[in-house]
Amino acid sequence: MTYDEAAVVLGCFEQHTQKRYGRWQRGTREEFGILLNAGGRISYRMRCLACDHMSSDLPANQWKVWGIQRIEFTDIRPAGTYDPCVVMGCTQPGREEHHFAPRNTFLDDADSWPILPLCPEHHREWHRRMDGYRWHRRAEAA
Repeated sequence: MTYDEAAVVLGCFEQHTQKRYGRWQRGTREEFGILLNAGGRISYRMRCLACDHMSSDLPANQWKVWGIQRIEFTDIRPAGTYDPCVVMGCTQPGREEHHFAPRNTFLDDADSWPILPLCPEHHREWHRRMDGYRWHRRAEAA
């Protein structure tokens, strides 16, 4: 199932912003904004006006490429509003979203795969342990 097919199943018929075939593509009815997490990290995002789906982090200059002139929303996430880190026994807030489908391998449907909250320490640990496992290779032909 593609990301757009999943959106239809979830009740939204708009195309959402996502990275397809190695390039960011803008959705059909969305607004641009900033997400500020409890750690002070700023993310640039697009949000669907129909269903409130929020895109993954955009590259810092992508909004300029699209000619976006203003910020439509600011989403501030205080520490107490995060789901807990999914690592068993961890009591820290899951301030970072971990994508289990790397974009270099799942070129057009990375956002269709699970995204779970991790604390920054466990997120770094996961990537450190997995370093070298296909991170820098493009998708292979099936």
